[in-house]
Amino acid sequence: MKLNAPALCACLSLLLSPVRAVGVDPADDFARLPLSQAIRTQVGAGTRAVVVFEDAYCPYCRALHQTLRQSDDVVVFTFLLDVLDPDSRAKADRIWCSPDRARALARWFGAHEVPATVAGCSAPVASLRALADRLHVQATPTLLFADGSMHAGAISAAALEQRLRAAQVEHRPQSIAPVGANDR
Repeated sequence: MKLNAPALCACLSLLLSPVRAVGVDPADDFARLPLSQAIRTQVGAGTRAVVVFEDAYCPYCRALHQTLRQSDDVVVFTFLLDVLDPDSRAKADRIWCSPDRARALARWFGAHEVPATVAGCSAPVASLRALADRLHVQATPTLLFADGSMHAGAISAAALEQRLRAAQVEHRPQSIAPVGANDR
């Protein structure tokens, strides 16, 4: 049986139920994660946070973006990987190097609008791939919540809200203070 990328994502998502991330200490919140290598998007007040590992060619990541826009209170830190398509690295570079990363990411997942190439700039994909390996990320999207729990695959708006609320109770990330539209 031969699986294409979307089928592989779906299979891995079914196999991986919500688990606790190995190597993430909930007491440290997100302090140990390299959030400077993430694309930061704030929806609403931004008092809750989630880290998302994505690939530009992941159809479930695209669905997740629709779900995340339904939230009224979250900061999303997106780590772009290059695992599903030979062109994933080029898309990650173009999104990362865009003057407004969050907008470029939203436009790519919303309408497949490709940002312009920026010479001499590249996304930190290799270090993010190493981070994903260390955290045992096996599929895109994978969400990492403030309490250290993980969820692989797309998630409904209701389930996302429930997970964000549960993770927020004791584990408010200190590093999500509202800032400008694009951290560079």
